[in-house]
Amino acid sequence: QEKQQALDNTWVAAENQTSRSQAALRQQYEERQRESEHVYELLENKIQLLQEEARLARSEAEQATALARAEAERCRELTGKLKEATRTKLEDRSDNGCGSMAQRLDKGAAQVRL
Repeated sequence: QEKQQALDNTWVAAENQTSRSQAALRQQYEERQRESEHVYELLENKIQLLQEEARLARSEAEQATALARAEAERCRELTGKLKEATRTKLEDRSDNGCGSMAQRLDKGAAQVRL
């Protein structure tokens, strides 16, 4: 009888210990699960931020490219104007002023006719 009682007590103690161990394991599992979900959310947020940064960087790069192209076109236009002005100036110098004098005389004659 005493042996049976001791065996029963041991059995109950073992079941109680098993229940406590299972509860502790369940609690640890749930805690780890919450931590994992939190880390997942943090990573999702970080991914979204990185995607937004990438989108903004692409937009800035496109704007910089457009600006560089516009500046290059402006530079080409100014270079063309400068070449034309230089060519005109050289032509004026090469005729020793005779061409410009002739133009002034033509203008004067046209005004006299009016």
